[in-house]
Amino acid sequence: MATRVYLHTEAKDVEFLIFSNPCVTIFTTGGPDSPDQLFNNMKEAFDNEALIVAAIAANTKDEIEQTLDCGLVKGHAYAVTAVKYVELDAKSSTFSSLFGHHDRIRMIRLQNPWGEKEWNGPWSDDSKEWEQVTESQKNSLGITVDEDGEFWMPWYSFVQYFTDISVCQLFNTKIFSTSRRYHEEVFYGEWTTNGVKSGAPDDFAGGCLNFSATFCNNPQFLLTVSQPGEIMFALTQREPNEGTKRRDPYVTIGIHVMKVENNRLHRIHQAMAPIGTSDYASARSVFLHLRDVPVGRYIAVPTTYAPREQTTFMLRIYSDHKVEPRLLTKHAPSKGLFGCRQPISVTRITIIEAFLEQEKGEERIYAHNELYY
Repeated sequence: MATRVYLHTEAKDVEFLIFSNPCVTIFTTGGPDSPDQLFNNMKEAFDNEALIVAAIAANTKDEIEQTLDCGLVKGHAYAVTAVKYVELDAKSSTFSSLFGHHDRIRMIRLQNPWGEKEWNGPWSDDSKEWEQVTESQKNSLGITVDEDGEFWMPWYSFVQYFTDISVCQLFNTKIFSTSRRYHEEVFYGEWTTNGVKSGAPDDFAGGCLNFSATFCNNPQFLLTVSQPGEIMFALTQREPNEGTKRRDPYVTIGIHVMKVENNRLHRIHQAMAPIGTSDYASARSVFLHLRDVPVGRYIAVPTTYAPREQTTFMLRIYSDHKVEPRLLTKHAPSKGLFGCRQPISVTRITIIEAFLEQEKGEERIYAHNELYY
C-alpha cells in the first residue's frame, strides 16, 4: 500500500536549502544500513562538516506538527548538532570500576528550530542517566536544563522514532587551500527521446541496467583515474513544475559506473563490469560515493529508471585527484585518410593472467584471456 509522507513547511524549506547545495545523501532508519552502520555514516559526515537534518514522517496531514508523548514533533525538521560517543563514568559501573574499563554510548544532539518542545525520554536534559557522566564531560558537552530546543538522545531512541535523514556534504574546491581539496567538474545534459522508438540514433533515454537493450543509449561520461582515490557523483534533475503551482512527482533517477578498457575512447554498446550503482530514487538528487577506486578508465552513466523518460539533469563529479571526465559522443573511430569503411564489429580481449614457461631451453608466454565479440 502506498503511503504519502507529509513534512512541515519548515522541513520543506530546509530540504530546498539542502538540495541547492552540492551533494545530498538521503537515509531512512528503516533502510538497508544497520543502525551501527548508519551511526558510523552520520558520524563521519558530521565530522566532515556536513549539514544534517532529521524528521519523523507524518503519514497524514492531520499528523503534521503532532507532538508525541516523548516530546518529539511529527512532520518537523530537526537540525543535527552533534554525533558522538559519550564516555560513561567508570564509578557508575562495578565492572568498569574494578577493571578500569570505560563504557560509552552512542549519542546524537538535535536542535528544534522552534526553540522549545524537547525530547523527554532517556538522556533528556535533566534525566537521571546523566549521573553516569562526569561533571567535566557534562561541561564539555554543554549539558543544560534550559528549554532552548536543543537536546541529547541515545542513538537507539533516535532510530526508534526518526524516519528520514538528509545529509548535505560540502566539498572544498578552492585552489589555494590548506585543507583537503576536491576537484569539481559539472556537466549539464538531458535524457531525450527524439526517435520514434527506443534505440533510435537520437534516443538518449535508455533507462537503467534492467533494460539492457537500450541502457547504452544514455549519456556516457569517461573518467581516467591515474592514481587510486575516491570519486563522488551528484546527479540532480530539474524541478518537474518549476515556476508553476503543480506538484508532479520527480522522475526516478540513478547513476551507474563501469570499468572499461584502458584505451577506451568511444561510447560503449554493451554494459561492462560495474564498480558502483547509486540508489534509484524519485527525488531531485541522488548521490554515489566510491572509495579506493583503482587506476584505470571508467564510464559513468546517469539514467532514468525506465526508458523514454525525459528531463534535464546536472551531473557533478568530485574527486581527490583529477579524473578528466568528458562526455562521450562518438560511437566509433573516424574514417581513415583512405576512406576505409567504418568497422562493423569489435573484438575485445581481456587478459586475466599471464605466465612464462621454459621448455627445452625455450621460453613460452601463456595468457588466460576472455574474448568478447
